Amino acid sequence: MFCSHCGSQAAGNFCAHCGSKLASASRELPEASAAPWQESLDYEVVSQEPTVKHAIARANAAAAKPLSAERLMEVMDAALAPITLVPTSVIAKIAMPLSERIGLKTGKRRSEQFSVPPGQALAAVLCALAEHSCELTNVAQETDACRLVAKTPSDWRSFAARLEISVIRTQSGSQVDAEAVINGQWYDWGRCREHLDVLFSTVKKAA
Repeated sequence: MFCSHCGSQAAGNFCAHCGSKLASASRELPEASAAPWQESLDYEVVSQEPTVKHAIARANAAAAKPLSAERLMEVMDAALAPITLVPTSVIAKIAMPLSERIGLKTGKRRSEQFSVPPGQALAAVLCALAEHSCELTNVAQETDACRLVAKTPSDWRSFAARLEISVIRTQSGSQVDAEAVINGQWYDWGRCREHLDVLFSTVKKAA
């Protein structure tokens, strides 16, 4: 049984997490029946479902805020100002567009199938993005797919990565395709792989 107010697993008459009264078992849907949002690949339907909104909010609140590459360069510039002629932040602003123009980039791609309904997989993806402070920049709807584009925060190892994620309906449940790309770098110190590991492990937990 799950609390209809906060989405936490619960038993008895009241939710131990938020204290709300639980619906009686006779009023609940059978466990084998998926709620409409769980079968939907409509971003608005899934993201506005109260239990999903609450889960995303909790993930966002718990998100770590790493020191960004931009902030790190500012700190370095302040420390090295007496001995450097050109700040590293200025060099980066000039070098990044040039590196992208000549095709300098690194990335990883992954695809996995899951036995969960597509809406549930989409909700897990949204929670993973929120938990790691990723900025959702675009959503594209298709009949049996929802395609997301997000931007990860930068850190001391790499600049921001572009995540392209597709959640696809399948006969057995859902499929998630994802690609992480960092422009302007040949090597990312494992960041693209980490982004995909986090994403797919979150979906697996929902299975």
